[in-house]
Amino acid sequence: PRRDKGGPVMPRRPGESTRDPMVRLKIQLPRLAAHVVARPRLMQALHSVQPARVLLLLAPAGYGKTVLMAQWAGLLQAQGACACWVTLDAGARDPGRFLRGLAAAMRHAGIDMAPDDATPAHPDQMLEAVLQALAAHPRPVTLLLDGYHHVAGAASDAFFHQVIALLPDHLGLIVSARQRPAAAAQALLGGANPVEIGGEMLRFTTAEAQAFLGGTADPDMVGRLAGWPVALHLARTALLQGQPPDSLPDRLLHSGGTL
Repeated sequence: PRRDKGGPVMPRRPGESTRDPMVRLKIQLPRLAAHVVARPRLMQALHSVQPARVLLLLAPAGYGKTVLMAQWAGLLQAQGACACWVTLDAGARDPGRFLRGLAAAMRHAGIDMAPDDATPAHPDQMLEAVLQALAAHPRPVTLLLDGYHHVAGAASDAFFHQVIALLPDHLGLIVSARQRPAAAAQALLGGANPVEIGGEMLRFTTAEAQAFLGGTADPDMVGRLAGWPVALHLARTALLQGQPPDSLPDRLLHSGGTL
């Protein structure tokens, strides 16, 4: 337990230490499969929109949002830039829990942030400590929040976009979600001039799909999979298992024959 200045003793909830394996898992970049295809087209698109304060990756499940974000974060880190990763889940609807995860991600990325046991327990004080640490960091920071759809809702939208409005100018934010933020959240985001990358851009081009499938896939089959990343992943697995390629699209496509 610990005592906030001027307040009561605030015991930390079990499992919320940054030493907890689940916390560490949520602030580390996802491991990418060995056969992930480099997609210079999307890397260039992300590079071109870097001046934007907020970037939204919006697409249904299976479109490769997490993979693209992880590739971009890995590139930033390889270039010596500061990238903070947080995988969101339903628990992050609690402001205190989200801020503890964000503080852990900042420490993990090398930002000078107070130790976990010295972080204030009240969300308002915690947010102030996070903002001060970000403002004091000498280099640009990219914060990547993966899976905003897990926390979306009126209360969460209001809190998250209040946070966005307070973030320092040298911080860029990339958020992935399955749906566009609600109308209230969009209004709050308006001042940040967000840029969107949607499912159509995330689809594999024919050349990308051929490279992913080994360069020998039937063009008709590739066309019928319509560049949907998860379908291409399943197709690659099936091809590696020796399944007849002609029958793959019919088993992978939704009922009705199209994606």
